[in-house]
Amino acid sequence: MLGIVLLVSVLPLLPGSATVQDLTLDTNYILVNSQRVSRTEFIHTYRANVTNHGSVDMLGVTATLTSLSAHTVVVDGVLSFGDVPAGSTVPSSDTFTIRQDRSFPFRPADLVWQMAGQQPLPNTPPVAQAGSVPARKKSKAVAKSLRDRIVLDHLPLVKAIAVYERTQLAFDSPFDRYMSGDESALTAQQKRGWAIFNGQGRCM
Repeated sequence: MLGIVLLVSVLPLLPGSATVQDLTLDTNYILVNSQRVSRTEFIHTYRANVTNHGSVDMLGVTATLTSLSAHTVVVDGVLSFGDVPAGSTVPSSDTFTIRQDRSFPFRPADLVWQMAGQQPLPNTPPVAQAGSVPARKKSKAVAKSLRDRIVLDHLPLVKAIAVYERTQLAFDSPFDRYMSGDESALTAQQKRGWAIFNGQGRCM
């Protein structure tokens, strides 16, 4: 296994982001595959673990590897860890791969990791609350009282509407007679209104 040294380069993050300095990538990489591709070149594939030493969870943690040497080439240098809770260690969900020309000395300092991740956004406080504290308390109390009254008093209202609707079942109005086929039951103006209601008025 190559003795790769971790160098953390801190990426600028948006306000509210946790510091990536709390994240440590374990350099005891887990070798997944090693393949010789030429007389002097080898391709090595590894997984890695990251530890969050801070007191704040980190979300969407990634690590990006770059090489400063033309003889140590990064084939696939992005690791994803997902969310890393505070005080925990999480394995990468994928691997990174490098190609090393062993005819040249390997320099661990040529490999640089950049860590990235964000802290969960805090709960956003209300932007503003109108009125003084006593006024807001009184307003809430009035609103609750109205809600309680609506819940308690709806039954008499329903009964009153039902009683009224039962008085409307005459079926002997001019319109009822017109709908039954009596053309003389409505005036010409009423008929035009009924035609507009069903046509260009789009009331139905």
